[in-house]
Amino acid sequence: MYALVSALSGILVLQRLPAPTPEEHPVRVASVHGPKLLLVLVIDQFRYDYLERFRPYFVGRGFNLLLGGANFVDCRYDYATTVTCAGHATLLTGAYPNVHGIIANEWFDNRSYRKVYCAEDSGTTLVGGPVGPGMSPRKLMGSTLGDELRLATGFQSKVVAVSLKDRASVMPGGHTANAAYWYDTASGHFVTSTYYMQALPPWVAAFNQSLP
Repeated sequence: MYALVSALSGILVLQRLPAPTPEEHPVRVASVHGPKLLLVLVIDQFRYDYLERFRPYFVGRGFNLLLGGANFVDCRYDYATTVTCAGHATLLTGAYPNVHGIIANEWFDNRSYRKVYCAEDSGTTLVGGPVGPGMSPRKLMGSTLGDELRLATGFQSKVVAVSLKDRASVMPGGHTANAAYWYDTASGHFVTSTYYMQALPPWVAAFNQSLP
């Protein structure tokens, strides 16, 4: 499965400083001369050796784009539960589970004395699918790359996450994503949550209607 996060912008390192008044320091959006599109593509179970093994089959606008970039051959996750939710949160926050709080796909919560799901949120409902609870990144502590992009541009950036799994869309998108969509197996449609919006945009609804 995969998760997709796209954003328009650059990165600004933010420091915790006393908040100035608008008269003292007018708000300025970061000016960055960089790419307008940032694409993060996550492919589960895609081993490093596949890059070499299948290189003859790569096409120009596909994995051959790696030839113009960096290829890290010794990347590691120094924690035990390398499952989807924890892994995606780690990748996009740059922090380990003991910091960002997503320790697994599910875990036992001592406060509620029950098993909880990493992206569950009883305060939201599904949009575009059957009646039921929605999903959100409320259990995620800290900011993602998308969150920092949004902050850096005064929320002018657009961050959208798409995946076949809800958790693989919600976690990479972060707290301030404009949208997160995932495939709902019950309805056979792509859905979202009221955390992001109250109704699917027309293009998503049209795509759902085009599905067999």
